[in-house]
Amino acid sequence: MECPRCNAALPDNTRFCPSCGLPVEGLDDDAAQTTNDSYAAQPAMLGDDEDLSDTQALHVEPSRQSATKHAGVSKRAILFAVCAVLIAILGIFVAAEAEHNRAEEERRAAEELALNTPRSVEVRLGIPTSEATHTMPVAVHVVGTTKKDAQIDEVKVVSLDEPSLLLAPGLYSVNLAGNTLSNDGFYYKGSIDTFEIEVATDGVYWRESPDDQSPQDEAEEKDEAEQTTRTQAKPVFAFAMVAPERVTDEDIQAAQSCLEAVSADYSSYAEAAYARKTEALDRIRAEGEARDAEQTNQAEGIIWYVDQQLTARALAKEEEAKKRNDDSSTTHTEEQTKEEGQ
Repeated sequence: MECPRCNAALPDNTRFCPSCGLPVEGLDDDAAQTTNDSYAAQPAMLGDDEDLSDTQALHVEPSRQSATKHAGVSKRAILFAVCAVLIAILGIFVAAEAEHNRAEEERRAAEELALNTPRSVEVRLGIPTSEATHTMPVAVHVVGTTKKDAQIDEVKVVSLDEPSLLLAPGLYSVNLAGNTLSNDGFYYKGSIDTFEIEVATDGVYWRESPDDQSPQDEAEEKDEAEQTTRTQAKPVFAFAMVAPERVTDEDIQAAQSCLEAVSADYSSYAEAAYARKTEALDRIRAEGEARDAEQTNQAEGIIWYVDQQLTARALAKEEEAKKRNDDSSTTHTEEQTKEEGQ
């Protein structure tokens, strides 16, 4: 195809004539021929004395300026579009990064809050149902490490009314710190079991670990623990009431000291225990005295009975001897009478 203005050969798919700068995009051969004929007729209309090259010059310069201006605008538009896309992509990336950082900060804050928030750990106290009306505080010894590597070694008090401990997430072992007293003066002796606790953010898990294991048993227990799943079953610290007369003053003092080391004044509990012990001992003493008196009465009755039996036997013997004497006298008199008659 040729340029309709300067008849220069046009490359395929060109937008402007490389010779005169005429926009030729979209022209086919017929349109190019028509345009060429119109441009060819222009010299006659201008006059014979006007040169074709001058006429072409009038048209070439504005067309080149328009093409150059159009190309500059297109490049700037493309540049602006690319910059806008890059800015949009950068904005999306920055927003996504900010959202990710915010979510990560919220997650870390939630984890930090969970690690710092104590959980309620219930400790069950096993006593007979008939004795469950007593107010019985129990001191438990807690040793372990929190998830934040804080070392815990303290004694806490639980009771039938408030059987829960507050522990931060971590691993602990719990055992009884000592025996205890009830508010009405009874002395309770507790079990020596030790329980291992894992306080996690999703729950509380227990495992029993008896203290009286041999090294071999401990090794087997360790192997078994590695294969045993955690359990949420709550352990039980068993207690047995000791008869008041069998409780010593040292037992009462030790229980009182154990409780008062971590909680309020328990002197009233100790006083009630002393009073109950004294009452029990007085009752036993009175029962013993009554029993002794009864035994004394029984002994005196036996003595009286034996004495009566002996007296009766003596009287019987006397009567028998008297009768024999009487019989002997009668026989002797009869013999004498018989002899005198002869």
